[in-house]
Amino acid sequence: EKCGESAQVDTLPGSDKFASVVVVPKPDKGRARGDECTAYLAHIVANYDSLADFTIFLQSDPQDHLHFDFFDLVLRSMAATTYSVPYLPLNG
Repeated sequence: EKCGESAQVDTLPGSDKFASVVVVPKPDKGRARGDECTAYLAHIVANYDSLADFTIFLQSDPQDHLHFDFFDLVLRSMAATTYSVPYLPLNG
C-alpha cells in the first residue's frame, strides 16, 4: 500500500519467476508511518527461523525505483547458483 493504493504484483515483469510473492500491507497508524521498511522488518522477525535462501524486498512501486535489466541479471545469477552476495540493493 502506498498513498492509498495497493501494489499490483501480477503486473510486474518477471513476477511469474518466483515461488511466491507476498504483499504485506503496512498502512500508517496514527502518527507512525507504515512504509516498506516496516514490512521488511515484520517479515524478517516473523520468519527469522525459517527465512528462504533468498528474499527479495521491493517497494510498492518498483517500476519507479528498480532497474529491471539489472534485476533480471540478478535473478539469472540466482538460478545459475552463481549469486553469492549477502545483501544487494536494487533500487535506484
